[in-house]
Amino acid sequence: MIKEKEHEGICFDQKIIGYSAVKTELERLANILGSPEKYAKLGVTAPTGLLLYGVPGVGKTTMAESFMETTGRNCIVCRKNLPDGDFVKEIVGAFKTAEEQAPSVIFLDDLDKFANGDECHRDSEEYVTVQACIDELHGKPVFVLATANNIDKLPDSLLCSGRFDKLIEVDVPDEAYSAGEYRNIIDWIANSDEVPFPPGNDRRSILSALPFEFCPENWFEYGNFWK
Repeated sequence: MIKEKEHEGICFDQKIIGYSAVKTELERLANILGSPEKYAKLGVTAPTGLLLYGVPGVGKTTMAESFMETTGRNCIVCRKNLPDGDFVKEIVGAFKTAEEQAPSVIFLDDLDKFANGDECHRDSEEYVTVQACIDELHGKPVFVLATANNIDKLPDSLLCSGRFDKLIEVDVPDEAYSAGEYRNIIDWIANSDEVPFPPGNDRRSILSALPFEFCPENWFEYGNFWK
């Protein structure tokens, strides 16, 4: 499905908690894309494409969407929701739209799901089409952005200079993920109209409703956490 997104001026910190190193790199690239002439005078250019990869559920799509919004460019989103033959046409159409609306960003969400199967399908028509479309963008102001859970399913020829020449791994937060960052997550949930939470709007109730990995029992021992 092709979906066009308009720039909404949302900064990374409003949507993404933690991942400071990843956000810093994404903001740097987004700024380059948003002001290419200024950075060109400094000899700085953006890569042709960026791939965010890592295990499911760590927020890659949210990061990608925040990245697109920060660039200020027209954004075209392509996700697989059609049979293989029809989807190939959808891919071509998405790249054509991105070129027509340049400067733009084309976002290929869950790229490793574009073709059915495992590593034996890395030469599928979908990936060949993506490669060809990227190559045709050479020298044009269209940035290619993608997410993937398993890059082993992607052909090596995609993960090279001139295509997805910038790869950023988004991993599960480690033990250094601070209580303060978790508190920010809770505050965000408490103030979000999009996320349902238990009645009472108190942090203890909200925290108890989070998945287990986000609410270890010993948090309740830290009195300052709830202030």
